[in-house]
Amino acid sequence: MQTSEQTKTNLRNYDFLTPRGQARRLRELAKSALRQFDIRVHRLELIKHLVNTTFRLRSDEGEFLVRVHREKNHTVRLVESELAWLLALSKEADGTVQTPYIAPDGRVVVLAEAAGVPKAYPVTVLSWIKGRIVPQVRRTARHYESLGRLVATLHKHAMQWDPPDDFERPVYDAIHQLGKFSVRPLPELGPRYLPAHVLRDMEAVYERRQEAEKVLGTGCEHFGLIHFDLSFSNILFYGGEALPIDFDACGFGFYAYDLGVALTGPFAYENFMARCEVVFRGYRQVLPLRREWIEYLPTFMASRTASYILHVAADPKAVESQWRSLLRPLLKASLDQFPS
Repeated sequence: MQTSEQTKTNLRNYDFLTPRGQARRLRELAKSALRQFDIRVHRLELIKHLVNTTFRLRSDEGEFLVRVHREKNHTVRLVESELAWLLALSKEADGTVQTPYIAPDGRVVVLAEAAGVPKAYPVTVLSWIKGRIVPQVRRTARHYESLGRLVATLHKHAMQWDPPDDFERPVYDAIHQLGKFSVRPLPELGPRYLPAHVLRDMEAVYERRQEAEKVLGTGCEHFGLIHFDLSFSNILFYGGEALPIDFDACGFGFYAYDLGVALTGPFAYENFMARCEVVFRGYRQVLPLRREWIEYLPTFMASRTASYILHVAADPKAVESQWRSLLRPLLKASLDQFPS
């Protein structure tokens, strides 16, 4: 009979496995974590194996989302800080968010290991909330108005909330998204990474973003804790309510950027002005909408697109598509295309 050490030795190298093979091993890691949470597993279904690996859990305690945090910079402290905001939102803000499950020893993040997985990963368990992602062709004015209310609700809470002293989340300003601290620093890129016409426009976006930040400044009325990725792919709709999910990237940035993320997708479709007006209307039901944010929305939307292009720089078709459909039009956009 093989010992556990022999089993580990005989397992195929994790990095050479297919995504499905990796997910199978991470499922065992998730089960190990759930024992630390003292949750009895009935069924653990794979949802996605991307930056994080996520599972839907059915248990005696109910249904949950289980996340294995595989992003290399996702430390326990960083993940704990994300959950601190979720806990505060669940207690203090209007609306529904996923709430963290707390282990018997008080932890909301546990480190778990499994045979054949090269390192321990942080694992979290969140409540499962009902709802569905609404595709572009089915979105109505009601969905866009709910989106505006949701963005403002998160901003209102962030403006009022006092994070704990050990709170640690990323910073999303120009230099961290496009400059020397970004995944692929724009100033260091050349034509071998991006076509010349794309690179030229990316540099123009970077300059405009820096100018916008100088004007706005980082006072609490413009800069604070944001979701950062509040597009329709990270919003569930249930009973007429927009429910935010995936706070995995939340951090400190400009509130106008958060609003820009919500509007970047719709910009590529017809009737953008009408959709934008409805989003603004929803936002104003919760908070006043600053005129200077509207003025710089094209810049923040363009920088969102530029940041994405840096992530897909190895895929020429994706780069060209993003440049043609969003980056170039947003650089040319005028305030006439945005409601006041």
